[in-house]
Amino acid sequence: MCKISNTIKYTVVCLAVLVAVFAFCAVNADAAGETSGACGENLTWNYDSATKTLYIDGYGEMTEYFIGFPWDGLTIENIVLPDGLTTIAASAFENSIVRSVVIPDSVTIIGNRAFDGCFRLMTVEIGSGVTEIRGEAFRSCNMLESVVIPGNVKIIDFFAFANCEMLNSVTISDGVEVIGDYAFNRCFRLKQAYIGNQVTTIGQKAFEACALKNVVIPESVTTFCMDSFDSCNVLETVTVESAQVIKLLAKEGEAELPWGIESLVLDGRALQQVPCIATDISGITTVLGDTISYVYDSDVWEQATQAHRYSEDYNMDSQFHWSYCLDCGKSSEKEYHSYSIEIITPPTYESEGQGKYYCQCGWHYYSTIPVLVPEESEEDIIIEVPLPVYPDTEEEASSFAPATLIIIVCAVVVCFGALLVNAAIVVLIIVLVKKKRNNKKTSE
Repeated sequence: MCKISNTIKYTVVCLAVLVAVFAFCAVNADAAGETSGACGENLTWNYDSATKTLYIDGYGEMTEYFIGFPWDGLTIENIVLPDGLTTIAASAFENSIVRSVVIPDSVTIIGNRAFDGCFRLMTVEIGSGVTEIRGEAFRSCNMLESVVIPGNVKIIDFFAFANCEMLNSVTISDGVEVIGDYAFNRCFRLKQAYIGNQVTTIGQKAFEACALKNVVIPESVTTFCMDSFDSCNVLETVTVESAQVIKLLAKEGEAELPWGIESLVLDGRALQQVPCIATDISGITTVLGDTISYVYDSDVWEQATQAHRYSEDYNMDSQFHWSYCLDCGKSSEKEYHSYSIEIITPPTYESEGQGKYYCQCGWHYYSTIPVLVPEESEEDIIIEVPLPVYPDTEEEASSFAPATLIIIVCAVVVCFGALLVNAAIVVLIIVLVKKKRNNKKTSE
């Protein structure tokens, strides 16, 4: 038992020593491992352990490493990138401790997860050549407080700045076109977000759970997800300058305002592009709620109105059909299908037929048609006189109607009376004959 215990103790001690050695080597990797090398066809890297700075030199594209970058394990606090660098590879500096980064103007693409998890990154300056910030590029950079996306960037891809817990201000400059799905998702302290006038797409849950109070959706937006501002619990006012977003709100909105906001401001210029809504105040309040604010030029309401122009393309289910307005997307009232029949196979006297029952909206179903029934002529009509029904039991006899009993009694009385009359006549004739004979005898 003691031998086993000593063996276990010896094993535990050895493992502890090995763990300590590996930890020491990992912490001091910069002293024992590589501190320089190639990272692209025309790029090299060098690490200064004194300043904990990683220098990239040269020009061109950075090599994509799928297993790990050669500087992995080094304690990196600063990164210096060359002017000739054109791409930052995916996961290049993921989970590094970088405090500030300047992206040179020569860089065009910041790759997926390039700075993901750089939790001490406080400032980032994006160069004038960057056109795309790819997915998760700056996700979970928890110390980043503000960021300016220059107009040369066309796409802010999915989760690009998601979960940046200290981010409180974002400027998306004019020129940016796409704010991707979840781009600023769960940036809990994000209070201010300027969305540039050339943004065309605001993706799914792009600003979900942010601390935004006021939002302006520019008129350039043509693709918009209704859940873009979900769980923005302090959101007070949304100003909509986009006619396309107004159409979407009219189509998808209910009696309550979206996202729990207090006020929805519809810009007059956008309203003029949707005249069937712009001139129908009661229609707007019905669709979007009673607390809507209206911003419009003085002559908006003086323009000629137009009714909803419903599409000829129907939407339908098994009971109803309806269509949508071409201007605002509002649905027409549902109507029951009105069917007519098209005979496919006519019925005969011996077999059923088949018909197609269809509505003008396109909804249809198939059903059988009953066999034909021949018409009866007057010559073939036979009137059947029912036979009298006699009671079989006393109970049935007692159920005879009183009128039936009266008829029977009357018939018996009549028959008996007739017999009496006939008997009286016979007796009278006999008396008369006898009297005549007696008179004759007397005269002789």
